[in-house]
Amino acid sequence: MPCFFYWLYLEAKKGIRHPFIRFVVSPFLFLVLISAGLYSVYIVAESSDYYQLDNIENRVSGFHNWHGQLAEKYDASGYSLGEDVELTPGGILKKFIPAVIVGLFRPFLWEVRKVVQLLSAMENFVYLLLFLILFFRLGLWKFYRLIVKNPLIVFSLLYAVIFAFVVGFTSYNFGALVRYKIPLMPFLGAALALMFQYSKVGKKTRG
Repeated sequence: MPCFFYWLYLEAKKGIRHPFIRFVVSPFLFLVLISAGLYSVYIVAESSDYYQLDNIENRVSGFHNWHGQLAEKYDASGYSLGEDVELTPGGILKKFIPAVIVGLFRPFLWEVRKVVQLLSAMENFVYLLLFLILFFRLGLWKFYRLIVKNPLIVFSLLYAVIFAFVVGFTSYNFGALVRYKIPLMPFLGAALALMFQYSKVGKKTRG
């Protein structure tokens, strides 16, 4: 939900042509729309015990322990973010990038043990390949500029990254991961497609 309101802010800001008016109005728009997004999250969290912070921490810990045991005892297709995972703001932040990589691009092809996982791994490989082509041909600065100039790309990537972090941090099992990450994949694909469309990389590739 916050991603949607942030996209609204970017679109509204982009629609203001006059530089001075945009400078004056943008902070107000940001405050109103982001506050609305955060408030919507608060309403959802308060509407059910399922989304209470303490309950979420317990479920995450349960996922980690259960899927870890499955991987060790029954050779299930599990993965780990390391042994020092702490369910604190600092501990979660330390695992943000590894969890996002897991959510976006794993399982890798060599980690597959089931046919269903193979299909997901092939999809992950294509997305990873497209991402690397864009990143290395554009370079860090142009890659960043391409993202921030287009509100739809920002929204799609932001949603995909946040969703990837959540499923990557909690799943600890490739079977569960493949199922849970399904909603984020269209957004990742849309973001990469738009980036190819608006970049010279896409034109060079087609040429």
